[in-house]
Amino acid sequence: MIYFVQHTSPPASGTSGSASTTDYTKAVFGRIHKIVISYSANAPASTRVVITDKSDPAAESIADITGNTLVALYPRRAMTTNAGSNITYNGTYFVPTEYPVCDALAISITNTDPGVTVTVTAYIRS
Repeated sequence: MIYFVQHTSPPASGTSGSASTTDYTKAVFGRIHKIVISYSANAPASTRVVITDKSDPAAESIADITGNTLVALYPRRAMTTNAGSNITYNGTYFVPTEYPVCDALAISITNTDPGVTVTVTAYIRS
């Protein structure tokens, strides 16, 4: 089953080009299937959005994108062995897997202008 969570950030604060904000979705549990990021009309092209699982001790980025136009992502990471090396199909191409999440998604917005907001829609496979 896939469900979604949608969250709009509070307006960024600071000076033009270096304003920022961080906010959190409600808690989600499952695997990230898809993320849609949309920006308020006044977002500069330098706007950077980083999405992580709030409880991930490694703070692994699920998405890290710079821009100001609507984007749909299907983030995947490489499957790894118990020793930490990537599992590959043929020694070159990694075997992809979805990101597991077990808490709120942290949405960090930087390098933007004051007042900019971002709406993140995350589709979660449970």
